[in-house]
Amino acid sequence: MRSTKYVESGVVATGGGTFTFDDNIQFIQSEGLSVYLSAPYVLLRSRIGDKAAERPLFRDHNAAHELLAQRVKYYRTADIAIEIREEETPGEIVERLILELPKGFLESAKRAAWRRA
Repeated sequence: MRSTKYVESGVVATGGGTFTFDDNIQFIQSEGLSVYLSAPYVLLRSRIGDKAAERPLFRDHNAAHELLAQRVKYYRTADIAIEIREEETPGEIVERLILELPKGFLESAKRAAWRRA
């Protein structure tokens, strides 16, 4: 018999289509805090670079841009939206995200972690 271990807390990075289904949105928002890291299409495309060929939805520039435009309305329902700037480092993005978290969010997460330890 296989044992299943459940994670009580963590960060889950979903795929781009995950947050376009109402059931997924409701589940994510009922279980935690959703964050949308919004980046301009040009920045997303440049970061994907040569890997676009491996990503079927990014093979066609116009179709990918249209798909993003269709999905943004769902992404904007996230609890927090952070506009990403091209020159930002991941650390700077995290710092801005921390400032956007609800009051007491980090403290309650730390207390929960200590109780499990």
